[in-house]
Amino acid sequence: MKIDILKTTPIFKGLDENEIESVLKSLKSRLVKYSKDEVIFETGSVIKEMALLLSGSIHITKLDYLGNLNIIAVIKPGDLFGESYAISIGEKLGVTALSETDSELLMIDVSSIYSEKSLGVPGFTKFSMNLMNILAHKNIIMSKKLDHLTKRSLREKIMSYLSEISIKENSLQFKIPLNRQQMADYLCVDRSALSRELMKLKAEGNLDYHKNIFTLK
Repeated sequence: MKIDILKTTPIFKGLDENEIESVLKSLKSRLVKYSKDEVIFETGSVIKEMALLLSGSIHITKLDYLGNLNIIAVIKPGDLFGESYAISIGEKLGVTALSETDSELLMIDVSSIYSEKSLGVPGFTKFSMNLMNILAHKNIIMSKKLDHLTKRSLREKIMSYLSEISIKENSLQFKIPLNRQQMADYLCVDRSALSRELMKLKAEGNLDYHKNIFTLK
C-alpha cells in the first residue's frame, strides 16, 4: 500500500505508518485502477465503499430531467468521495462518479466503522475525526455552490464563482480547474451563453482570461 502518499491526504492526517496500516486492514481497503471515461459509482446504485483518489481526476456528475449533464464536483488527488452514501446504509446514489482521466483509487469499506472492534484499532479515532472534518467541509462547499446557482443572472453566477476562487487563492489572478464546458455544467448554464457573457465581461474591463487562467479587475 502507498503509505507515503496516504500520509499526505486529509483522511489520514496525523496518523503514523503503523496506524494507517491498521486502519486500512480493519476497513478492508483495496487499490483499484480505472481508465479514462470509466464509471466508478453510478446513479441509483448502493455502495458500501468510499474512494480516495491517489492519481488522476474524477468528476461527480448528475443528469437533470432534460438530460443536461451537471458537474457537481471535481475530485483531485488526495480527495475523498462517496463517503456520505457509503456511510448512509442503503441510500441510493444520486450522482455518478466518472473517471476523467486514467486514475488510481483506494477503496475503503466503511461498514466496519459501526463495529465496536474498530474502536480498539490504533489510529481509528484520528481517522474518524478526519472523516467528520471532511464531511463538514464538503457541506460548506456545497453551500457555496448553491450560493452561485441562486444568483439571478448569468453574470452574477460567473462573478460569484470567480470571486470565490480569487478569495481562496488570495490573488486576483488564478487558474480554475474547469474548461468552458465543465464551467458551464458546474454553473448549470448553456456553454454558448457562458462564452458570450465572458467576452462581454472582458470587453467591459471587468476581467481578463486566457483559457482557464483568469484575472479580476
